[in-house]
Amino acid sequence: TDSFKSLDGKTCLVFDLGGGTLDIVVARVTESSINEIVIDGDLSLGGSDWDVELLKYIREKCLSGNHLDKDIEQELMIKTEMAKKHLSEKIETQFGVSTREGRINVTLTRQEFDKCTRHLREEVRNVLCRVQRKMKEKNVDKLDMIILSGGATRMPQIRELLEEMFPGKRISARDVDCAVANGAAIYAKLLRTKEKIRTSCQ
Repeated sequence: TDSFKSLDGKTCLVFDLGGGTLDIVVARVTESSINEIVIDGDLSLGGSDWDVELLKYIREKCLSGNHLDKDIEQELMIKTEMAKKHLSEKIETQFGVSTREGRINVTLTRQEFDKCTRHLREEVRNVLCRVQRKMKEKNVDKLDMIILSGGATRMPQIRELLEEMFPGKRISARDVDCAVANGAAIYAKLLRTKEKIRTSCQ
């Protein structure tokens, strides 16, 4: 693809924060290959962890002493995830929760969200620090760009952390939900090309 050709000769850091895992790869890209230099991540850290912490905060701040029916519990989980997504675009969001004691209006700010999930951000920082150490060990002193993948990378706190740890580096956040699928398609194309070359040489 044209976008892939534009990466020819570049060293890229792919930062993939999905629902359940964090995967990071530093790779050297050419028109015919993707050479992985550093692979790291956290298999137990993903966007759902931010949901869990935000839900815990909502219960403590707004719903203490109130009781929810089972179907409302499920609804609250969905509304919490939506609130996280809204706070990626806005600085405040609101929604209602029906409890046995009456309806409660919940108001959340991005500042509150960032505060109650600060420890998760630090976990991401720890992984990135490890990646930086490995890059140094392998004499990778140049990074051309950072490619974001996974819906959880929409959270401003993630982009701010990357900008802090890799100042001045270009960050590509196009099609974060489809980046893995697009990457698989590119890799499949590379394999087909190599197979054609091998077959023609036989």
